[in-house]
Amino acid sequence: MSLAGEDPETPLEIKRIRKGALQGFLVLDQHQLTVDKQPCLVDLNRPEYWRPEHYRVADTQQIIHASRLIFSDGALVPVSDLKQQGFWHDSVLQALYDELQRGDTVASGTASMFFEMCVDILKIEGLTNKLNSDEGTREVQKRFEVTNTAKSFNRMMLLDSADDYQQKTINFGGVSEVATMFLQRISGAADIPATRLLGQSPTGMSATGESDIRNYYDALKAKQENILRPQVEKIYDVMAMSELGRPLKDLVIEFNPLWQLCEAERANAEKIRAETDQIYLMQGVIHEAHSLKRLKANDTYAITDEDLDEAQALAQELDTPDEPNTTRPDQGTPQTHDKTPV
Repeated sequence: MSLAGEDPETPLEIKRIRKGALQGFLVLDQHQLTVDKQPCLVDLNRPEYWRPEHYRVADTQQIIHASRLIFSDGALVPVSDLKQQGFWHDSVLQALYDELQRGDTVASGTASMFFEMCVDILKIEGLTNKLNSDEGTREVQKRFEVTNTAKSFNRMMLLDSADDYQQKTINFGGVSEVATMFLQRISGAADIPATRLLGQSPTGMSATGESDIRNYYDALKAKQENILRPQVEKIYDVMAMSELGRPLKDLVIEFNPLWQLCEAERANAEKIRAETDQIYLMQGVIHEAHSLKRLKANDTYAITDEDLDEAQALAQELDTPDEPNTTRPDQGTPQTHDKTPV
């Protein structure tokens, strides 16, 4: 985060960011950002106690405090391995790349087997002696060329009565299971269900693949909350202090739902919400304006901003206590009488 007027080597204090200080965000990879050559002291009071406090931009003298950086760590590795890797975690693509290489080896080996699927074997008496001379070698080559040509055109092979002919075939049983296993390993390394990654149909009786997709979406939801949310909130806090000069206390960040409900599920969920709103309305917990806001946010009905304003105005009137009317119907202004306090 580039903040004007601040020392990048000092810890970031979001509440002290001046208005208009944010100049932008700069993306750096692990080759552009190295650990500063200072001893890394372990402070268990810090949430990320294992992370160095200072980093240096490569080929420069610029040192940046870790609190001014937003890290995307990737695939986490044990703390004992961090120092050997320059305090950087692994790429999320490394495990997938390794499995893709193994799967490519299996695919290449399977493809090479097709060239030896059917091999002709000819046993000729005295072949070794004939190959010892150039003339004998040419004679053998010519003979096999003629034999192969006759077999290709006439589906007939002419051999000497002393020759022995056999045909060797390869059994491909089990190759499909091996290939499927490696595809599943690739799917596991990518952390994506095979039904989504490979476009495969779900296997098994009455299988729809719904549970796999739900587990996948739940895992993504957990990553959004545990990894993405702290990063986004920090960015919004810095932007709010720079643009408004104050933090956004009422800011609510909600990620879009990954699982899309069918028409029947949406109708059932909307019915449950409507019944809940009805209970709250009867108990006076909420007003019609609160329910209208939710309906507008969910695009349930074509509710305009004017409808919301009218509902809010009505709610305010209901919340305002009635003032005593001291004006008589036949008089324009109320009469006052001086009374001596008792």
